[in-house]
Amino acid sequence: MTLSFFFYKNSTFNRAISLLIFLKFCLSSNLLAAQENKVHFSSWNNININLELEKNLSLKNEIKFRRTNFIETWQQFLIRPAILYSIKPDIQLGLGVTYSKNYQSLELDVPIDNSEKNIWQQILFKQGFENFMIFHRFRLEERFKENIIEDGGSYLVKGYNYKNRLRYRFTIKIPVGNEKIFEYIALRFKEEILMKTNKSFIPKTIDENRLFLGYDIQISEKLRHYPAKCVKLK
Repeated sequence: MTLSFFFYKNSTFNRAISLLIFLKFCLSSNLLAAQENKVHFSSWNNININLELEKNLSLKNEIKFRRTNFIETWQQFLIRPAILYSIKPDIQLGLGVTYSKNYQSLELDVPIDNSEKNIWQQILFKQGFENFMIFHRFRLEERFKENIIEDGGSYLVKGYNYKNRLRYRFTIKIPVGNEKIFEYIALRFKEEILMKTNKSFIPKTIDENRLFLGYDIQISEKLRHYPAKCVKLK
């Protein structure tokens, strides 16, 4: 593990770096705790497009490019359009669909290319503080995954499987830089727990634990780029 220390006149930036160093220690502790499970590193890049329809109503589309082993091979391509409605400034409801293309990865137990389509509903809570924000997101997914079967030593896709999944994501967002770019660059740390559920949507087991470290670049009012490093614990 390598620690890098930065000194900058902007106190918000210094606090952000201190917090990220602390989170890096937490990340290492999680990896050590999960050493008997599967640990996987990836590079995930997001492009988010937002269109405001009314004051509290907006459309959003996420386009995600995910590479496994950081950048060596393709892991996943994903498109996720949604409609969002804010019932209060700090509470937002969401409804959307997802299409994902999953690429072959023996390390991730994906023997052949396959796809998934899902419908999801979510609620997002926001907590604003002086120099950072915290987000809590709960999402319920109804998933239609292509069924992979083995036939004579080879694999093929036949039909779909229906599964449910519950997700909880905790996010810290820290704006950095001087006042001119304060709203346009932000550091992000996320931890997300993905849980398998039964037909009544009651959680049964933890499917994955994802840890993210990345930053936001606000390219324009409606366009944002979000590159990040992801660690998956299974």
